[in-house]
Amino acid sequence: MNRILVLIISIIFFNSCKENTFSVESRFENGNSEIIYLSLSDTTIYGKTYSKKFKIKFNEKKDTLRKGVYINKMAIGEHLFYENNKTICKRNYIIPNPFFIDIDKKK
Repeated sequence: MNRILVLIISIIFFNSCKENTFSVESRFENGNSEIIYLSLSDTTIYGKTYSKKFKIKFNEKKDTLRKGVYINKMAIGEHLFYENNKTICKRNYIIPNPFFIDIDKKK
């Protein structure tokens, strides 16, 4: 009985520990990833639902350039900027009043 219980708990534990993996959004001509992303749960802003992604941008030599969350290709929240894989800048992007912004359109 104990063996069965341990087996069931082990199966549940290993199935619940799914590792989040990043997907490639774009690549350079040399095949290196330019932008990778992890899809996050959708978010609702002013009554509309938008997709949310955590993105990491690289240069052609695979050095990290930028990390942050995007909503429909618009930066949101804290973004870290890098030079030679060292943090050089932190910026915090906020959602302004909807009168001044249209999240659905690209700029």
